[in-house]
Formats: sequence, structure tokens, C-alpha cells
Amino acid sequence: MEDKVLKSLISGILLCGILFQAVFVWFSDAKVFFSLGLWIGVGVAVFMAWHIRYSLEDALDMSEGDAPKHMYRMYGIRMAVVLVVFFITAYFEIGSMIGVLLGVMTLKVGAYMQPLLQKIKKKRR
Repeated sequence: MEDKVLKSLISGILLCGILFQAVFVWFSDAKVFFSLGLWIGVGVAVFMAWHIRYSLEDALDMSEGDAPKHMYRMYGIRMAVVLVVFFITAYFEIGSMIGVLLGVMTLKVGAYMQPLLQKIKKKRR
């Protein structure tokens, strides 16, 4: 995976975070609490995108037998990080759990937005 793909994915995550902030904050009674949760989740999504990129890069240098094991292990690490962030956010009441969930989901939406962002970027050149 090239760095420009990662940059594009992170751009999509951040753009999606801004859109979620603009839309969903109005449905929340505690706007700051929701916003904190959302941006914690967006931060986790950016970490996950970066971690996926480097996990794939490492796996490509491994043998056929070792690469799937490595990817499962890396997936486990990413899920553990998500669970720890959810737990810490809930335990210390740092932000809204719904906001954190929406923030983490920006990874998915950002991935789907990537082809659209690439087309827009090409037209601007």
C-alpha cells in the first residue's frame, strides 16, 4: 500500500469526522461530551488505518504460512485497542460512547469515500 493511499484514507476519515460533527452534534443534549467521544473515535480510526497499512506491508514480506497468522495477530491488537479505548472512555466518562462508535466507523466510511476523493483530486489537477 502506498503512502498516498494512506493519506487519502486518513483524509476521508477526517472529512467524515467533520461531517458527523456537523450533523450528529445537533441530536445530542451534551454537545461537548458527544464531540469528545466522536474525535476520540476518529483518532482510533486514524490509528487503525495506519496500523493496517504497516501490518500489510510486514505481511507482504512474510512466507505464505506466516502472513495470515501475522494478520490475525495484528487484527487482534487493533480490536484490543478499540476495546481499551471504549472501556477507558466509558469508565472515566471522557466522551459519549455513541460518539466513539461513530468516530471508529469513520474508518469504514472513509474507505468507501476514497475512490470519490481520488476522482475529485484527479479533476483538480
